[in-house]
Amino acid sequence: MQYTAINPSDILALFFLIVLIGRFIGYLKDRAEQNKYVVKRTPKPSPSKKITKEEMEEQAAQNRVQIKINFEKYYQNLLKDKEFVNKNTSSLDNFIINDALNQFDLHKLAYLNGIKLQINTGWYDLVIELLRELDELGWDRRVDCIKEKFGELRFYSDTPHQDLIDAYTEKSKEICEVCGKPGELRIAVWWITLCGEHAEERIP
Repeated sequence: MQYTAINPSDILALFFLIVLIGRFIGYLKDRAEQNKYVVKRTPKPSPSKKITKEEMEEQAAQNRVQIKINFEKYYQNLLKDKEFVNKNTSSLDNFIINDALNQFDLHKLAYLNGIKLQINTGWYDLVIELLRELDELGWDRRVDCIKEKFGELRFYSDTPHQDLIDAYTEKSKEICEVCGKPGELRIAVWWITLCGEHAEERIP
């Protein structure tokens, strides 16, 4: 068998090639280690376009229109197919107050005043009773807000009969907001007027 002699220069070239490959691998490892600690900077967002006064006014007008649309839809869905005294009443001046009023008449009154009721159903009869007494005193049916606050009824109306409204605020502290049964003012996370049954359900 014949053997070919290895040229020393080839051995030297192979040695340098191995060294270069080793150094290159080491370089890559060093770069990878350094990148662990490099904080990548996120590009700054481009400055937003400055909104002009006219654009702001236009946007505000669009928002008012959308609020009005949502308000109308809310009451259309709430009063649809319901029977109540003021079903066909279209103005406050023609709003009827009598002994046949129900909860939907109460909602219709709120609608005609451009507001929403902010009370639970347990106080509906109480408010209807207040409406009848105010009507006997010549009330104009204008009301700015009907709500619960600190566990009490709040009825905001520009009327000289605030003493009557205050009396109903006191009455509300003895009527369960949820069901209308006798209740009392209680403290949970906030003040609330409840009967014993609903107090057990809502107050831990």
